[in-house]
Amino acid sequence: MEDIDYYIRRAAEMEDTSDGGSSSFRFGDVVLVKYEIPSKYGMARSCEESVAIQANERNSRGVRTPAHLAIKRTTEGERNFCWVLQEMARGKNFSEYCREDRILESEAIISQIPDSHYEKFVSDLSELLFLGIEMKPKNFFYDEDEKDGGFTVIDLLDGTDRRFNPESFRDISFLWINLSAMPQALANAAYYAGLEDKTKSDEMVMRIRQRLFMAMEKTIPGFDKHRRWLLRTLPPETLKYFEEHGTEVGDLTLDDEEMKHFNKTLRQIVVESIGDVESGKSEYWQIAANYVRISLAETGMKSAWLYHRANTRKLEDYDDRYDYETECERELESTVLSVFDEQIEELSTRTDNPNIIRAKQVIDSKRMKKFVRSADIPDFFDGQKAQEEPGE
Repeated sequence: MEDIDYYIRRAAEMEDTSDGGSSSFRFGDVVLVKYEIPSKYGMARSCEESVAIQANERNSRGVRTPAHLAIKRTTEGERNFCWVLQEMARGKNFSEYCREDRILESEAIISQIPDSHYEKFVSDLSELLFLGIEMKPKNFFYDEDEKDGGFTVIDLLDGTDRRFNPESFRDISFLWINLSAMPQALANAAYYAGLEDKTKSDEMVMRIRQRLFMAMEKTIPGFDKHRRWLLRTLPPETLKYFEEHGTEVGDLTLDDEEMKHFNKTLRQIVVESIGDVESGKSEYWQIAANYVRISLAETGMKSAWLYHRANTRKLEDYDDRYDYETECERELESTVLSVFDEQIEELSTRTDNPNIIRAKQVIDSKRMKKFVRSADIPDFFDGQKAQEEPGE
């Protein structure tokens, strides 16, 4: 292999071989990627050096992401460039599998690949989860070789050293979302292909989702404790397919221990919200507009509320499932925010923290328009003040 300057010189005479995005130039087993931005906006790919460190560490342990071989930064006129020489990913870019003119063939291939490919995909993606992955079809490859093939993820954007925590449902859920981008890309291609009958396509995409779930069961340590919580996040048609094809689902109504976990998690969200306001990390409006809503989704509580005994809303009373789920979500979010407001008000009577006082003023202003009685709040909090519950 030559040094990076050799490849940069050669690239000046070559056509761009990129599948979309930044320019790239292929040289057999290596590829030169060219990132660039106007100089007034700073460095191109500013975190590339730290990305290379993290990618190479994973690669050395067998994670299927290309090793970064060399980096060079240059400036030409008013543009900054970052040249990255790295290994060429094996197989075909997944965008090739998402071609509308061959979508049924692609879905058939991916739905029948070896279990080991699915399991390795799950394992590798958990290793890369916080390195700025974007699971667009152009950002991963698939090699069909039964023994040595599998998925390879490219184009990492973040050099953080944060690691996947199998004890965290937030991480489990985030992993599932990123894994699901692969079958969703196939489903999207099938939709735009305008198939006369999508039954076969839908069946194969559902099978891919099931195999990813099964791979998580087998690969993620301690997955069983998250299993029912993750199942609750899936659409009814997916759950029905799982049950009919050998993946146990059963009754997902929260049992007694899950009810305790549900209550504890809601209290923890309130605790975290108060802490963020008190420290100045967040303003009241940020908690009310985003933090609680996002936290309920990330912790699985939003979906779990649909299976909670205290949820008195009935799907049959709504025109469609979307309206039903939206109303349920609003109810739960309103409940948590009401408890958050009460705790801010109580805290404001015994502190001179300006952030808490300012939040109390916002609550007073809000309640001038709409008063919320604490008696209307479901008894999720077991009569305990939120700040008395330590975090996990």
